[in-house]
Amino acid sequence: MIMVLAGGYLLWSAYSYFTRPKPPEPGATISKEAPLQTLPRSSSSAPPATPVAEPGRSGDTEGRSSISSPSISKEAAPAPPTPPVPEVPKTPSAETPEIGKEVGNIMTLLEDVRQSNLKKDVYLFVSCYASDFQNMEERRRATLAYWEKFNYLDLSYSLKDLSLSAETAKARVEWVIKTSSRNGGQAQQNKSILEVSFKKENGKWKIKEAKPTR
Repeated sequence: MIMVLAGGYLLWSAYSYFTRPKPPEPGATISKEAPLQTLPRSSSSAPPATPVAEPGRSGDTEGRSSISSPSISKEAAPAPPTPPVPEVPKTPSAETPEIGKEVGNIMTLLEDVRQSNLKKDVYLFVSCYASDFQNMEERRRATLAYWEKFNYLDLSYSLKDLSLSAETAKARVEWVIKTSSRNGGQAQQNKSILEVSFKKENGKWKIKEAKPTR
């Protein structure tokens, strides 16, 4: 029994010797590692997210400030310079001041014809025709006979398709004639279209020929 106890004591002493921590050797570096401590996660520990307003939308106005994204300024590229438009030479007008004057003189002649019929002025009427107008005397008598039966209430004209040279001209003259019988009755309106030739006599335009177109 005593030998058993003595053997157990020896085994215990040997175990204690080998399991006891050895002292550090001289000059050896002692590493001290801090123990890691894991903190419990909490949903309230994370910082709150800052609300950002979308571009073009306003944020909450009830005590909350909204942060908008910074706008990026993009300068448009300068447009290329417009090339100068070449000037187009103007086509000279076919109606020169001299031609315009001659057209005005022909219109004055037609106005004299109009006034001579409205006023029944035979001398003014005859002066509107050229000296070589065919059957002028017959025309004068026919006009006087017509004035005895009818009154001109209105007489208008328009000059069309005028062709003009230095001493002669041709045109279509349309007359709208409104007359009434001197014996009474309703007024009548007629239209007469004439192909008229003009010529100059002593620097003035005269009617050389007049033919009805229909």
